[in-house]
Amino acid sequence: MKKNIKIAQILLIPFLLIGIVSCEKDNYEAPSSSLVGRLVDKQTGNTVPQQTINGGILRLFQTDLSDNAIAITSYFRSDGTFENKMLFDGNYKVVADGPFFYDDTVSVKINKVTNQDIQVRPFLYVTAELESTTATSAKVKVTTAFGPDNTKQKIARVGIVAGTTNSVDINFFSKRELTNTEQITDKEILETVYSYELKDLKPKTTYYIRGAARTINTGSYYNYAPILTITTD
Repeated sequence: MKKNIKIAQILLIPFLLIGIVSCEKDNYEAPSSSLVGRLVDKQTGNTVPQQTINGGILRLFQTDLSDNAIAITSYFRSDGTFENKMLFDGNYKVVADGPFFYDDTVSVKINKVTNQDIQVRPFLYVTAELESTTATSAKVKVTTAFGPDNTKQKIARVGIVAGTTNSVDINFFSKRELTNTEQITDKEILETVYSYELKDLKPKTTYYIRGAARTINTGSYYNYAPILTITTD
């Protein structure tokens, strides 16, 4: 009987060791540091508006852990700001992809809450100007211009989107009007003021409106005007 007890104790030791190691791993603190900042136009210093879902992408690589670190992916807010709250302290390489040229890869040391803006050159500048509103409609003018040094891309779409949340974009909207400009010369597009009327809006309702345009680019990314906020009569 004593022999059997000793054998059982010996067999139990590896499982106890595994349990101890597992507990030690489980006791590691969860990532709690943050990287916050803005996507900034390198030429003007203005924040570059973005598309929240299926838009620009921010990738972080923790370089002090591995030379082949896996990307930590997050997205931009519609106003071009970003925040990732689930990071460990350490050194990171920052790579951005979206409706812009990204010239310089940023390296940043993250400790607790770290602020870091990212400079880019937008493919296009888009403006939207409210002309008038009624109880059920809104008229908006949209213009576009090439961003710095963008001489090779063709402007493919110009338009407007509207919705009842400020995350409205080309994929998530209540109303959308798009003009296909692929067969129109860029010179003519740049000289044209596109007028759109959003109809069948709900009375006494707040809408968020964005001018939008895109070039023919990998990812089919759109550039946006800053959001217009209106309330119908």
